Amino acid sequence: MIGFGIFWLAFIALFTFVFMGSLIASGAPFFMYLVIGGFLSIFWFVGISLVRSGYKQLKKNKETELYGNECYARVVEIYESGTYVNGRPEYKADFVLYDTVSGETQKVSEIVGFNYNAFKPGTTVKGIYYNGDINIDKNTVGIALPYEAETKIKEFMAHYNISDPTDVVIINGVEYVRKN
Repeated sequence: MIGFGIFWLAFIALFTFVFMGSLIASGAPFFMYLVIGGFLSIFWFVGISLVRSGYKQLKKNKETELYGNECYARVVEIYESGTYVNGRPEYKADFVLYDTVSGETQKVSEIVGFNYNAFKPGTTVKGIYYNGDINIDKNTVGIALPYEAETKIKEFMAHYNISDPTDVVIINGVEYVRKN
């Protein structure tokens, strides 16, 4: 996001320079400068907002990398977040997460991008967790969980009555629970 914001601001700077230069050369009245300047300020605001939010996300990711704890997680549900970009839905996943340092297990929601198939329910991941943010190591998607993490995650899911997505089979749109 920060890269696009910088590109946006560079484009708007060039556009502003050319457009205002042509206004000055044509000897337009002062009122036109105010109208055009007000209109262009909207685009400047958008660019500055993009850079600012991109910077915040970079900072958040850096904090997670610096201060976070190693964690293991299992995806229990994936759904649309309600945000669309170019007509494509952004997906959010609910994870049951086990923090290896604190020993805590909790349910966490995280934006996982635009590819629904990247994190199917039941998928296991390894990452770093800090302050509600998971940085998932993309090379560890689908790994086998260590025994302690697997046990804690299953206990948490049983305690909070969260069905294990690996125990659910969908046939022709109907969910069936797999019995042992």
